[in-house]
This record gives sequence, structure tokens and C-alpha cells, in this order.
Amino acid sequence: MRNVSPRGHVSHATLLALFLTCAVPRSVHADPGGVPGEIDALRQRVEALEKQGPGPQGPPGPTGPSGPQGPTGFAGPAGPPGPAGATGPAGQVGARGPIGPAGVPGPIGPAGATGLPGSAGATGSPGPVGATGSPGPVGETGSPGPVGATGPTGQVGARGPIGLAGATGPTGEAGATGPTGPAGATGPTGEAGATGPTGISDAFATSRNLNGANITLNGVGIETTILELDLPAGNFIVNGKVELMNGSGDDADVSCSINQQLEGTDTQSVETSSVRTLHPSDVVQQAAPATVSLSCSISLGLVNQTLTTQNFATLTAIRIDAMTLSSASATSGTAASAPRTISRRKRRPHRPSCRCGAVP
Repeated sequence: MRNVSPRGHVSHATLLALFLTCAVPRSVHADPGGVPGEIDALRQRVEALEKQGPGPQGPPGPTGPSGPQGPTGFAGPAGPPGPAGATGPAGQVGARGPIGPAGVPGPIGPAGATGLPGSAGATGSPGPVGATGSPGPVGETGSPGPVGATGPTGQVGARGPIGLAGATGPTGEAGATGPTGPAGATGPTGEAGATGPTGISDAFATSRNLNGANITLNGVGIETTILELDLPAGNFIVNGKVELMNGSGDDADVSCSINQQLEGTDTQSVETSSVRTLHPSDVVQQAAPATVSLSCSISLGLVNQTLTTQNFATLTAIRIDAMTLSSASATSGTAASAPRTISRRKRRPHRPSCRCGAVP
């Protein structure tokens, strides 16, 4: 390997001779047959070896003696700062020095954290009573609070004992019998009157005391039978009566009918904690004996709305022999055979203007 520089070619042998020349002391250079001659011979041998090219690598030679210590090099760059060492133990407190002159007052520092409250001091003697201040202005009246929910209906009180029977009053004196008057003369026989219309031939009725055996209407649209009445074949005007109490928390509409027919249905609104009496009616024509019914259902109200019957419920049927049918169909599931002269109209719902209290 050769080094090339702008000043010319310098071989390895020349550099080696230069190095050895500088390293040998001056006293050695004075000897004509000394080291400089050997150096020159060594240089010529190195140049001859360079011309021949690299030969096979020989075995490693023995380690030569250590040369003299070279001059101290320049200081290297400063390394990164090492980690901070542990804090040493605190030294002894030195003697207090003389008090120096007072410095210029510095700016006021920030307020420190509030310290814990000190213990309460002894109670001082009461001071004089201050003058009574003028009364403050009257505050505005607050808005009224919401109306509370209606409480449940109280239980019926126990029946009181029957009072004592009063004393029987004295029997009054019999009045004197008046004299018998003379018999009047017999009048002439009058003309025979016109034949009147055929009247009522038979009446059928049934009733049921619902106190203690109440029937409850549960839910909207569920038909519940209150009473049933067996009737023979014939034409009848059927009337019903039933009392219903609303003990739930919301108003409800209820409809009662005969044989679940629309005509003659009585529909009323039953407010909360009130009682309504319904009177459904209908005209029934049947060719064979059959059973008519009085039933009710809640038509408007909450999903879990309930109404309860009370007192007596009645179902009455009056037979009418003279009847001309006018409708194309008959009630109670029987076929119509002739026109009817008795019309059937739907009873208008009764809407009372007052809220009646619940009857115990």
C-alpha cells in the first residue's frame, strides 16, 4: 500500500527509516557503523520487498520491548456530566456571625397556607344588647304546593246496636157510627164501551243482592255478566238495573246492555270514588224459551281499571202479546218473521254534573 500526496511519492520504507531516525538518540548517530547504517539497509530491504509484492504471511514475531512514552496528547472533549452524587451528611453548624446591616425590604411574598384554628379563648363577658333593628320587608308568598293524592276509601264502620222500642201509645176511642142513608134509585144501563188494547199478560223478574258478593269489572273491553233471567217464548221488554262504584285512581266509562246488544245500552262516566246506577233496556222476541242476560264492560279507562257492583241488581221482563215487528232481524238470536211497531233506540249516555260520594 502506497501513500500519495501533492508533494510526491513516499514509500513505506522511507517512512519507516524516518521514524527510526527520529527515535534513535543523537549519540548513536555519531557512530559511522551504527544504527543509521542499519536503518538505511533496512529501508532498502523494505523497498525491495515492496517491489516483489506481498509474500506469504509469516508467523507472528515476538512482542518487542515497549517504546518510550510518547508526549501527552491534547485534551479530549469533555464527556457528558455524570449522575448527581448522593447528598453528604450535614456539616456542623458554624458559629453565629455578626449581624449584618439590614437589607432593603423585599417585596411582600405570597400569603402562606391558613394555619389550623387555635383553641377557643375564654368566653368574655356579654356585651350590651344592641338596639332592635327595623323589621325587614315581607317576603313574597310562595306558589301553592301540588295537591296531594286522594287517600283510599276508609273501611265501613261497625253497625251500631238497635235502639229500644218505644212505648205503645194508647188506643184511641172508636168514633160513633153514622146512620145508614137511604138506598138510591137504580140508574139506567150505560152503553158498552169500546174494546181496549191487549195489556200486559206476564211479568218476569230476578234480582241479586251484591253486598258481600260483589262482582268486579277488570280491564277495558272485558264483558262481565251480572244477572241472567230465563224467559219463555214470546215478546218482551227487558229492563235492567245495576250500581257500579269506581274505587280506582282514575275516571272510567262503563256500558251495560241486555244480551250484549247495542240498542238500549246505557253508557255512563264513573268518576273516581263515585257510584253510578245504569238502566239498560231492550226489546226481545224469541220463538223458544231462552235466557237473557244483563252484562257490563269498561269502555274507557286505564289498562288495569276496575269497577265494583254493589247493592241490588235487578233484571225485569214484561211480556207484550200485541206486538208488530218492524225490524229485519230479531234480538237474542231468533229470526224475524214480521215488521215491528215498537222501535228501539239507544239510550243517550248519562253525564251527571255532580261528583257523588262513594256509598259504603
